[in-house]
Amino acid sequence: MSFATRRGRISTVDAAKAAPPPSPLAPIDLTDHSQVAGVMNLAARIGDILLSSGTSNSDTKVQIHAVTAAYGLYYCHVDITLNTITIFTNIGMERLTPVSVFRVVRKLDTNFSKLSEVDRLIRSIQAGATPPEIAEKILNDLEQSPASYGFLMSLFGWAMMGGSISALLGGGWVVMLISFFTSGIIIGVSTLLGKYGLPQFFQ
Repeated sequence: MSFATRRGRISTVDAAKAAPPPSPLAPIDLTDHSQVAGVMNLAARIGDILLSSGTSNSDTKVQIHAVTAAYGLYYCHVDITLNTITIFTNIGMERLTPVSVFRVVRKLDTNFSKLSEVDRLIRSIQAGATPPEIAEKILNDLEQSPASYGFLMSLFGWAMMGGSISALLGGGWVVMLISFFTSGIIIGVSTLLGKYGLPQFFQ
């Protein structure tokens, strides 16, 4: 019995780090600008959801590389700076043509149900079961789907987490209540500032 089996299913990012992706059954045409750019854009959109859900930059880079490599695009550079994703590569045999994709992560949205669906999509892509056009359709549906819970429920969850952490650290009822309301106010004000277009960095 393997270590992964004894300890349960390993995470997607750990699986991507542990082993290279399988050789794609039908790799894209690496000399076709539109196909290469399409795969890079697909990977950037997946990275967008990962970053907006709180995934670290390093783990997001690993999973972006895993997606591009699964479609045969092994050699590409991924750069993540704050809320921007840049993917760059060269295509062609004799005359290399640079291709780059740039994407801005508009907002932070900790939606674990969406993150779970993206995780499932990445595993499917790595297994060679999802071609680029199907993956793009899945992402379109995922981005347009409403959140599983509303703003008030999310606000209450953050407030509860703040109160619970203060209790874990030994705080009494007064400290718990202060933490509860403080957490709720911080998240509420941050959301309000975001609606008025204030960049995430200044929130």
